[in-house]
Order: sequence, then structure tokens, then C-alpha cells
Amino acid sequence: MESRSRYIQIALFAVLFFMFIVVMNNILSIGDKFGDIHVSLEIGFYAATILLFTYLVVVPLVSVLRMPKTKISDFMTDDIQLDVKNIEKQSNRCYGASI
Repeated sequence: MESRSRYIQIALFAVLFFMFIVVMNNILSIGDKFGDIHVSLEIGFYAATILLFTYLVVVPLVSVLRMPKTKISDFMTDDIQLDVKNIEKQSNRCYGASI
């Protein structure tokens, strides 16, 4: 069963890598077409692409990775009930960490 999971991971990586190559090819070809019009359009397009990538991918990824790690056992009481007040306190702390 573990080898099947490994094959799925390899296939997923291959698909994501192929999609990355296709997207990069499209970005470079569009930038080249802008470059035929004027060099500053090409540079502006690449700058806008980098800013958009940073805003849409990098910033959310960093904010998720900076979230504090918690275990579900931290929220359990002795009688296997969830401690709602502790959950609210932890969620407020996580929300405040992302701002």
C-alpha cells in the first residue's frame, strides 16, 4: 500500500511540474510579445507577474507556515469533551498571528 502512495506522489509531482513548465512558457511568450512592442512593457509585465505571484501564493503560504502548531489533545478535558473556551482562545491567537 505504501508503494501505491509513493506512485501517486510521483505522478502528482510530475503533473505539477508539467503545469509549471506550461505556465512559465506562456508567461515568457506573452512577455516576449510585449517586448516586440516596447521593452518597458515587457519589464512591466514581468514585474506585475512577480508581484501577483507573491501576493497570491507566497504571502498565504508564509502565513500558514507561521501559524502555531497545536494538537487536538491540547483541547481535550479529562472526560474526552472538547474544551470550547480553550479552542476559542487558541483560534483568536492564531487569527491574531496572521494579521
